[in-house]
Amino acid sequence: MTLNKRDVIYPRLALLCLVLVVVLTLFLFGVGLITLKEKQAEVMSLELSNVKLRTERVAAEVNRQTWQQAEATLADPGFQELLALASQKPSATQEQEARRIASEVVARHPVVKQAMAVADGRIVTTQQVGRGFRQALEKRLAAADVGQTGTDPIWLGARQYQVFFKVFDRPNRAAAFIVDEQWISDVLLHRIALSFGFDPVTVQHVRLKQGEMEPFNDGFALNTQLTGVLPFMHIEIAESPIQRQKTNAVRETVYLVVSCLMFLSILAAGLVLIIRLVRDLHVKQMRTDFMSAFSHELKTPLTLIRLYAETLQNDDELSPATRESYCQIISRESERLSRLLERLLTARKIEQGRNQYTLVAGDLAQTVSRTVESYSEHLRLRGFTVDLDLAQLLPLLRFDSEAISQAILNLMDNARKYSGDARYIAVRLFRERSECILEVEDHGVGIPPEEQPKIFEGFYRVSNSPSRQGFGLGLFLVQHVMKAHNGRVEVFSESAKGSRFRLVFPLSKPARLAGFARNFHPFARTMELARYVGGR
Repeated sequence: MTLNKRDVIYPRLALLCLVLVVVLTLFLFGVGLITLKEKQAEVMSLELSNVKLRTERVAAEVNRQTWQQAEATLADPGFQELLALASQKPSATQEQEARRIASEVVARHPVVKQAMAVADGRIVTTQQVGRGFRQALEKRLAAADVGQTGTDPIWLGARQYQVFFKVFDRPNRAAAFIVDEQWISDVLLHRIALSFGFDPVTVQHVRLKQGEMEPFNDGFALNTQLTGVLPFMHIEIAESPIQRQKTNAVRETVYLVVSCLMFLSILAAGLVLIIRLVRDLHVKQMRTDFMSAFSHELKTPLTLIRLYAETLQNDDELSPATRESYCQIISRESERLSRLLERLLTARKIEQGRNQYTLVAGDLAQTVSRTVESYSEHLRLRGFTVDLDLAQLLPLLRFDSEAISQAILNLMDNARKYSGDARYIAVRLFRERSECILEVEDHGVGIPPEEQPKIFEGFYRVSNSPSRQGFGLGLFLVQHVMKAHNGRVEVFSESAKGSRFRLVFPLSKPARLAGFARNFHPFARTMELARYVGGR
């Protein structure tokens, strides 16, 4: 059934907008979750014990990399050139060349603050050094092993500097340089801290400091001693940026949580609107189908009743046999109308939970026989062969005779509609272990496997139906009747080979005495269509 264009164009646009909103919301929510995870990890990483552990690892890495760069620097060919100049007779030109070579060594190796070469008691360097520094350096060179890199702090003026040196041969022919502590603090230390997981804000407050450590004083969270290459220095991390960063991280985490909750609310609202929109479209289409089926089902019997009634009224020359035949047609179509209306009324009672069943012990075979015989004449007039097979000596069952008769009629009517050219219907009643089985079989078009779970929903009709007769309530009512009797409905069907429905009555389990009322959601969604008939 196709809806009017004006009925569906607005819902489709609204549905598209809602889908876009949902997709955008999911994207933003995913980004928020990722950022939230990062912020949580950041807050955890800012724990003092974590910071201290990583700072110790940073200190060890600074020592290692500084030593590596020192060895690479002392192997620079520029030091050999300086040693050659230091071995020559001093001159102004020689001094200028030595300063140039030393400056090039400093430029190539950022760890070097001042490069120097020592030969025959003479020091060639970029800047002059004091007598105390010369003596301290010569003393350390005298104690050093030839070919081995060494390091020691040496006072130069009012402060200590770390000096790396390497003796090439005796007497005291060596290369040395003063470490650039500022480069280690501003470049190497920060680079290593970032590689060990410190955030950029905290890294800006990590620095090297000379002198004795004073842990947890002057607003500093922790101090870590640098052993080895810089034994007189330590790493400091200020406490205030850590606390500030913690506060900011917690605040941002709260904002993200609130944003995620808002996104979830928008997503939930969008989903609710989409569900309502789809449901409204479904109800609108089912209302159209219902009205079409209702009109079709009423039109045929009403047309026949009116036609034959007018014929009986206006034609006085009809023979008694013809009049009897016309009266039977009017009676049969009237019964058909009654059954249609009865189905609708029963479905309405089921929806409201007011349908009651009176279960009385009786002979099920007798009820089946009476019901089949009452409908067989109608089927035979349409060219059907009805095969009835009832087992003998069945135990008494507690059942509602009228409800079971209606269920049998519904199954036989469905068999008639879906029989196609194979006009055969079989009804069997037999006992199988502790159950009593009532079967209705046809050799018609069958039911596709993917549609079999849906056929017991209210107003559902299979897609391969040769006609669009009925409201799709027959099997729904049959299932309701069987559940009221503590039984079940089974279906075995193959496309183009027919269907076999089994009503299974338990013999050992007592039947339910009270009315059966349960909320069947698929039917509850569609039964409101009946209210449209009343002019809703």
